[in-house]
Amino acid sequence: MTILWTTNLPICAMAKELGVPTGGLGGWMEQVYNELYGNPTVKLVVVTSWNTKKTRKKIDGNVVYYAIPGGDAYAKFDANKVAGAKAVKEIIETERPDLMHFWGTESQLGLAFSRAGKDIPTIVYIQGVMKSVVEHYFEATSKKELQRATTFYDIAKGRCINKTFRKLIKKAKTEQEILRRSGNIICDNHWCEAVCKAINPKLHIYKQNLPIDEVFKEGLLLDQKERQIFCASPYAPFKGLQVLLKAIKIVKEKYPDVIVRIPGGFKKVPKTFREKLRYDTYSNAINKLIAKWGLSDNICNIGGLSRKEMANEMRKSSLFVQCSTVENHSSTMREALYTGIPCVVSNVGCAAEYIRHGQNGFLYRNNEPEVLAYYIMYIFENTEEAKRIGEAGRESIERKYQTNENCSTISIYEDVLYRESC
Repeated sequence: MTILWTTNLPICAMAKELGVPTGGLGGWMEQVYNELYGNPTVKLVVVTSWNTKKTRKKIDGNVVYYAIPGGDAYAKFDANKVAGAKAVKEIIETERPDLMHFWGTESQLGLAFSRAGKDIPTIVYIQGVMKSVVEHYFEATSKKELQRATTFYDIAKGRCINKTFRKLIKKAKTEQEILRRSGNIICDNHWCEAVCKAINPKLHIYKQNLPIDEVFKEGLLLDQKERQIFCASPYAPFKGLQVLLKAIKIVKEKYPDVIVRIPGGFKKVPKTFREKLRYDTYSNAINKLIAKWGLSDNICNIGGLSRKEMANEMRKSSLFVQCSTVENHSSTMREALYTGIPCVVSNVGCAAEYIRHGQNGFLYRNNEPEVLAYYIMYIFENTEEAKRIGEAGRESIERKYQTNENCSTISIYEDVLYRESC
């Protein structure tokens, strides 16, 4: 069985070949990859697009990697450009895949393979849901706020907010075509299923829990810091950091020593001329709010973390906050639940399928910072209740991963091929 993957970024051996860090974004792909690597019944072909003039190929055991011309697969690859389309056709003719598996709907790389191999069965693993990202992008921060924070760097790079948003709309259209061409998707929650079926009601749904790295399942809580919050990486406006900042402004009135530790997602205020030249609009908007509300001593940007470092940061914190305006997997929330710290989560995407309000965590409407502030202070002030909530969160995520329907990747592939052959 020959399976062809398209990925939005290089993974595993190809990532090392190109000097790209692994294990952060896209870590779930590498965990599924481990299920297939070395399997004698599978030949895995992994394709991404990169800044290369000609196709690069690497073989590692039962895995064949390709990096084809076209630039970064997430942001730059265009299914209509000749060089990329030609490389796609050549790979299909060389490898003759039985099934194509597209990781995400965000990239036109999957679309190019879907068009070129229209008689080959396909399945899509839903990562972000671009339709919903477009619909909720400006809920936490308005377009005007972002426009006022526009930096020289983004003007020079052609990444002003209107242009960025048009690119997201284009990705949503790519998603629509991919889902209409494919008859199969992998997801793990009803919210995602509902949104995707609104695009293509005929989709066949396979349920598979998003893998959680073992480092979050191991160990006990560390020496927890009082009034320390850990937040998911807020790399874009729809991640809702602005709402959390408004909540912390309220919390600080009572607890001036509150600390929010954030694993990157926005740049720190530039100190050198070179840093100013690479300062982006989103980071500028966030830092303006931090300065305006006097939160510079309360917000700690700790930069990129390894999976183990992130797990340790969570275990040292009093609670975890997710403040997004749209989510699909809520992967960081699941990881936080496994560590046993209490979670306060915006009620978007699949959150309510994991959090039972008041039992194993707290839910709030994503545009209500006052309510978020209330639950943060509630956890600060009720340590025994916070401990109970954290323990209940861990028990609930363990139970869900033990009992929830969860097909193996191989069994999904086999079922797709069986149904397509009937």
